[in-house]
Amino acid sequence: MEYVEGETVSSMVRRGPVAPEQVIDLGIQLASALEEAHSHGVIHRDLKPANVLVTRAGKPKILDFGLARRPGSGESAITAAGHVVGTPGYMSPEQMLGYGADPRSVQAPPTSNMDAYAEFSQGRDFLERTHDPENIDRAITLLESAVGRDPTFVLAQAALGEAYWNKFQQTTDSSWTEKARIAAEEARRLDPDHPAVRYALAVIYHGSGRVEEAMEELNRALALQPNNDDVQALLGKILAEQGSGRGQIRAAVKGNAETGCYKYDIEATGLDTLDPVLEIGN
Repeated sequence: MEYVEGETVSSMVRRGPVAPEQVIDLGIQLASALEEAHSHGVIHRDLKPANVLVTRAGKPKILDFGLARRPGSGESAITAAGHVVGTPGYMSPEQMLGYGADPRSVQAPPTSNMDAYAEFSQGRDFLERTHDPENIDRAITLLESAVGRDPTFVLAQAALGEAYWNKFQQTTDSSWTEKARIAAEEARRLDPDHPAVRYALAVIYHGSGRVEEAMEELNRALALQPNNDDVQALLGKILAEQGSGRGQIRAAVKGNAETGCYKYDIEATGLDTLDPVLEIGN
């Protein structure tokens, strides 16, 4: 093991402000080092000031690859204790949400069209507040515009499928169900490995009475993102509708998570006799 004299970036900043020129120089060198690691399929997953050592010559060294992994290696993003790996204050949103970390999670935005992203964000917000019936139409207008700006924007396509389905529920006009299916299936064609896509399909299948297909989509979504609250809630709702009890729900949710360790919101299923939160795997 190489011995390197120097101090960590966390130690440097505690001593006082770092000159802008040095910050830029260190940033460029660190970006280059990470690019090299990513080119070999290695993701650090715990990059933070305490894990960067600056030598006396001013060269940064990235330390502690103990949590590093190769995408597709089969390692879970969650530890056996049920905690997402990494240091919370320095984790990417993808890690915090339980996605598997890979170079795309730190390089690729969901769309390169910022107007499309702004419209998607607004539309998604309206979709979360459907207690106001007009919000469904607002969501559809914004999401259709976002998809028009970038037809490959997977999250917008999936959200549009959900919005169309909400419109069907509001109006009972069956033409909206076909629109919902087409949007969600287009999202699946673009990225079959995105949990939001699988969730959108599950919502539509469940509402259409295709319960087995809905469960299959939820299984896939949980395999991709074990701690997705929306997926867990819909899974619990379906199991409750089928007359499943607490033990069956616990087993089903646990079985769909690779680690079997995360919180599940039973309250969202409407099963008032169950504890509001179950710790699965404990």
